Formats: sequence, C-alpha cells, structure tokens
Amino acid sequence: MPSKTSWFNKEICMQIIRNMGWVSVVYFLGLVFAVPLKMLMMHTNDEYTYYYQEIINPFSYLFEIQYGLMLIIPVILAIFLFSYLHMKDPADFLHSLPISRKVLFNHYVGMGIVFLTIPILFISCSVFILRSVLDLGGFISIEEILIWTGITWLFTLFIFICAVFVGMMTGMSILQGILTYILLLFPTGILVLGAFNFKYFLHGFSYEYYLNAKVETYSPIFYGALFENKLMSIPAVLLFSGLIIVLYFASQWMYKKRHIEAASSAMAFRTIKPIFIYGVAFCAMLIGGMYFGETQNSTGWLIFGYFAGSLLGYFAAKMIIEKSWRVFGKFKGYLLFAGSVGLLLLLFQIDFTGFEKKIPELSEIKQVYIGNSVYGYQDSDLGHVRYLKKKENIQDILALHKALINEEMETRIENKLYDNIFILYKLDNGKKVVRQYKVPEKNNLSPLLKPIYESKEYKEMIYPVLSLDETKVDKIEVISNGLVNKSASITEQKQILESIAALREDLRSETYEEMTDESQSYSIIELLLNNDDRIRLGWMPDYENFESWLTQNNMIENARVTAEDLSQVWIAPRKDIDQGLLRAYNSDEIIKEFKSKNSVLKVEDKREMEMVLKNSTWSSDGDYVILFVYKNGNNVEIMDLIKNKMPEFIKVHFEK
Repeated sequence: MPSKTSWFNKEICMQIIRNMGWVSVVYFLGLVFAVPLKMLMMHTNDEYTYYYQEIINPFSYLFEIQYGLMLIIPVILAIFLFSYLHMKDPADFLHSLPISRKVLFNHYVGMGIVFLTIPILFISCSVFILRSVLDLGGFISIEEILIWTGITWLFTLFIFICAVFVGMMTGMSILQGILTYILLLFPTGILVLGAFNFKYFLHGFSYEYYLNAKVETYSPIFYGALFENKLMSIPAVLLFSGLIIVLYFASQWMYKKRHIEAASSAMAFRTIKPIFIYGVAFCAMLIGGMYFGETQNSTGWLIFGYFAGSLLGYFAAKMIIEKSWRVFGKFKGYLLFAGSVGLLLLLFQIDFTGFEKKIPELSEIKQVYIGNSVYGYQDSDLGHVRYLKKKENIQDILALHKALINEEMETRIENKLYDNIFILYKLDNGKKVVRQYKVPEKNNLSPLLKPIYESKEYKEMIYPVLSLDETKVDKIEVISNGLVNKSASITEQKQILESIAALREDLRSETYEEMTDESQSYSIIELLLNNDDRIRLGWMPDYENFESWLTQNNMIENARVTAEDLSQVWIAPRKDIDQGLLRAYNSDEIIKEFKSKNSVLKVEDKREMEMVLKNSTWSSDGDYVILFVYKNGNNVEIMDLIKNKMPEFIKVHFEK
C-alpha cells in the first residue's frame, strides 16, 4: 500500500529555518537600520522638522539601502534555498525522501516567502508605532505605510521568484545569480541595443525617440529605482502579480522535469543550451556593433564589431556550457549563426519590412511635428507639444519626406558633418509614424524646408511667445551670453506688452536663411508667467525691432555684450594660430599668440566691434578666429567668424 505524504513537513521546514533563517535576520536588520532607526535619528535631531520636509513616504528613509536590500536579499535567499540542486549528493538525498517533488518545491519556495514577509511586516508595524509615538501623522499617513508594505512585499517577492525560476534552469549557483540580474535587465537592455543597431540599417529610424520613450522602466530593476518618487501603478501591480504566478508555475514544472544529474551543469535542460549560446552570441554581437559603430562611424568597423562581438560571445558561452576552454575547434554552430545573421542583415538592406519607403497618406494625417531632434518634441515649452495641422504645411512636409527617402544621402554611418530632421505624424486612428534623418550640412533641401520654416503655423510651434497671452507675463529677463554678468529686467506691464510686440514682429518676419544661419544669440530672453511657467528663447542678431525697443528704453547696455564691454578684438586666419592655445586657459598666452601674427587684424573702432559681435559664432570650423578681450579682468573669449556674413572691412584686410 503506497504511503501518503502530507503537503506540510515540519522537519523540512525546521531544516530550512536552521540553514537559511539567517538571511531573513539580515534582511530584518537592514530594514531596521533603513527605516525605524532612521526615523528615530531624524526625530532626535534638532532640525528634524527641516529634514522631514523631504519625506514623501516611507521609501524616503534611506531609499538606497531599502532598494539595495530588495534587489540583493531575495536573490541570495533563492540561491541558498536551492543550492542543493546544484550539488549531486544533497540533491540525491532530498529527492530520495518519501515526499513528492511538487511538495518539496513548495516547501522551499513557501519558506522563502515567509523569510521575506516577516521582516517587512515587523518593520511596517514598527513604523505604525513610531508614527504615533513621535507624532508624525502630518508627514506620513497610514495609507502611505500600507502602500509601502504592499509594494516592498510584492517587488521583493517578484525578484525572489525570478531568481527561483533561473535556478531551475541552471545547475550552478553563481550562474543563477548572474543570470537573474541579466533577466531583470534584459527588457531594457535588448531595446537599447536594438535601437542603436537598427539605425544603421533602417534609413529614417529614430533611435533617439525610442530610447527616450522611458525604455528604462521596462526593466524591473530600473522601474523599482523610481519608487521613492513614483509609486507602483495599478497596471504594474497586476503585471508583477501575474508574472509571479506564471514564473512560480513555470519554476514548479521545471523542478519536476529536471534531472538530478543536472547538478553542476551550466544549463539543466538540453533544449536551453543552444538558446543560451546563440542568445549570448547575438547580444555580444549587438554590443560590438554598437561600440564600433558609435565610436568609429564606419561601415567597415561596424561589420568588424558584429563579427568580433558574436565570435567572442559564441565561444564564451560554449566554454561556460562545456566548462572547458577547448571549444575553438567547434565552429560549425557559429557558421550557422553567422549565416543566419548575414541573411537577416541582407533583408534589412533591401528593406524587406517596407519601413524606409513608408509615408502616410495625406488623408490619414491629423497633425505633424517637425524639428531638429526628438528633444525639441519632448521638451516643448509650457509642457505640451505643438503640431502643424494646416493642409498646405502637411503637404510640404510630405514632399520633404519623399525627397529624404529618394535622395541618396550617404549619412547612415559615414563620418560627416550633418544636420538632423525629425518628423512625427499623428494619424487619425491614433497611431504615430516617426522618422529621423541625417542630412549633410550642404544639401539641396532648402527649397523644401523654406516654406515650412517661414509658415505662420511653424513659427507658432517653435516660438510659443507668438501664441502666448501676453497679459499672463509678469516679468521679462534678458540675460547676456558672455563673460560679463549683465541682465535687463522688464517688469512694467506697458513695457512688457511693448517688448513682446517688438519681439513678435521680429519672429514673424524672420526668414528661413536667418533661422538657420550660424549666428550666436546675444542673450537669453526669459518670460516668467503668472502660473510660474517660463518661456525661453535666444535673442538673435537679426531681431532688430526688439533691439531698437531696448535701445529706446535705455536697456541695451545691460541686455547684451556690447563694444563698450571689450578692450580689444583680434581676428586671424585659423591656420596661423596655434590650435592648442585656443583651448588653453592662460589669457595672456592667447593674447600674445594673436599679437605675434603679422596676418592678424586688430579691430579698434566701436562700430566695427559691434559688427564683429553680430557676425560671430561658437562654431570651430571657420576660416577666421576672433579673440574678444573683455575690460573686466582681462577675460578672453574665442569665437569664429560666420563664413557667409563677413563684414566688408574684414574682407578688404584679408584680401590684400
């Protein structure tokens, strides 16, 4: 007659407590130090009220320690609980007991959950007590303590189950720990690697858009790092709960299926071994491609990165699986992998997805954003994005998009100076089509860009001041760009309205050529609104109406660097100046270098100094270098002369 086995075995539980109970104690002591002890320390501090202003919830107490415990303790616990699986003798002994594998697995997992739960509950109760005793009800609510308890328990349990799941797949404790963290980082890691590598083969792919779409939150490790300021959302609670259930049953199934002989093997299942080998090779290939592609900007180096990375990853994984370095003669599997990857890259080259040539129909488009980068789209003033909605502007953008696709720009990888064009379509069905293109600085797209840039709608999109209710502006600050601390404040309502009107006139009349030239802004114009929002834009040299208004109101001297702030201005051909000195910090050496050159032009006339200021830029590839020497402290500033805006008196001097 078969013997009956209970679902609960007291002896096994006691054995687990004796062997692994210390992990729970360490977790408890760590939480004591991070939360209740910190509460007492802050309360006994004379400035505790000041410190408590920074307390948002219980996570605010030494969050770095709390989060470190959440990431480390569950993994250590899972490793020690199931370490017997990774040693043949203990595995033989435990599996010879008259208890089913399912019940044995549940005992170890159940005790692990208990070890993690008890410290959290004790700390939660102590925080409740201290909240009452120390009279902290105004800083921490009961609801916040309950939320802290729930999130800490759920997230810690999730990390623990992930470590258990990995432990079922491997036969080595050290691999269990390493692979657990790789698994937790994998969602974000593969998205980042994929984004960086797609841009080399998909013309128009906006890797920056996807990298800035909060991909870091796809990794549980990065997501949990936000708990101090952003608690777990309801969808996240449901997702983590669902994953815990799925991983638990998957781990239980693998536990029942794995062979005892798998102890000390890198992978416990034969079917997982090729997945591990080719997975490591693929990820290493992407890392190699990303490194050499980003640092060398060359197709040849990119291919080398793929080859070197995949080769290193493949044979490293083989050595781990076989626990031997004598694997380099087994290259048949690598050839199969390399052939498959080569075919995949070829398919991307011929655009088998149709991604590169896909352009939405005019009838599908609700609105469009266009700019120099994704950052302008994501960092729009006043917290919301502006779009182009007029039919003629959308048609102009579609014409530009077709030209970007049809023309061979040759800027996918090659190391050239280029500009960015970022386009985002919002369609009527709610979907988005995002593209980003690198175009050479010298291109023939100006006729297509000019009507877009000069349109009223586009200017209102990039210049929020054009559509702003000016009565909401409390103050305007004009802060100088330069080595002198100068600023002008406009606070009277009448002057605010007049200055905004002058500025708007300049912005509306600005041409495409003026919007895209290399001119450096004189100052930063900052509008402070009555709702504490701010709008900033650069004061460009072609804003003549705004400059005229400042002059009429006697503010020009404080609003920007003028000729009166300069003691000397020198202009020299770049080729005649020691380039190392241009990056030096010794003002005297730089001034001496300019004075020693026969080709140098010294500008002394104040009117001519103003012309030089107006036509200078921060670019470092111009033919002529400008040295501005300030009166205040003999400070120097080095800039370039804009190539196509050289004043006549400079041309005359250098053409002699």
